[in-house]
Amino acid sequence: MGADDVGEVLKLLSKRRLFLASLYDEPKEKPELAADCDVARSTVGRAIRELELAGLVHRGDEGFELTVSGRHVVDQFYQFEHAVDAICEVDEWLSTLPESGLVPPEMFVGGEVTQSDIHAPDKAMQETVDLVSTAARVRGVSPAVHGAYVETFNERIQTAGLETELVFSADALTELATTYADYIMEDADGVTIYQIDELPPLGLMLVDHEDGTTEASFGIYTENGVQVVVRNTSPNAVAWLREEFESYREQATEIQL
Repeated sequence: MGADDVGEVLKLLSKRRLFLASLYDEPKEKPELAADCDVARSTVGRAIRELELAGLVHRGDEGFELTVSGRHVVDQFYQFEHAVDAICEVDEWLSTLPESGLVPPEMFVGGEVTQSDIHAPDKAMQETVDLVSTAARVRGVSPAVHGAYVETFNERIQTAGLETELVFSADALTELATTYADYIMEDADGVTIYQIDELPPLGLMLVDHEDGTTEASFGIYTENGVQVVVRNTSPNAVAWLREEFESYREQATEIQL
């Protein structure tokens, strides 16, 4: 692309981000770029020369525009930025996980993050309740059981025929089978429950909504309950979570209700 290496391209993307954003939607001449980016024309000239040399920008019929390669690079750069922003936002909670590879970058790119705090300790849990409230099918993995979840699942099963496949840790399943026994025995149609010995402090849900969309979600648990929930409808996030759920399900044992 004209730059010495990927590192140089990344530095240029960061340095000239205003110009790349301005050119992303439509071509522009230098005076338009100067006005749009609120910089001097001499700055525009230097920026355009650097971006042309790197193969990110060229002159088209209607002004300066991103090259095909430039558009692909900028798209990837924005995805990277969004992922880094989301990871930094939940860094406090990610650091509580026993392994760094439990959640891939795909779950953060374009994801929606909800965190509990001292003023709204149930905020993240409510996000999961909202997910289930419009679900036609849920496949999930959970190291814990919460009354709000059980009630919401039960209501959807009874009123909307929610199809459910859930993998619980042994301890969580014991809690479900004792404290919430009446719920799980009320109507087992369409409900499949599995037991696995142990799970990391991470809940996973793949939700098929009534409107036909599919959403991937993960929640991080501490001793105070679920602290952060990330939701994502991107194909990459959905594909990862589907594969992850199937892996846990293969290791688990189906429990007869």
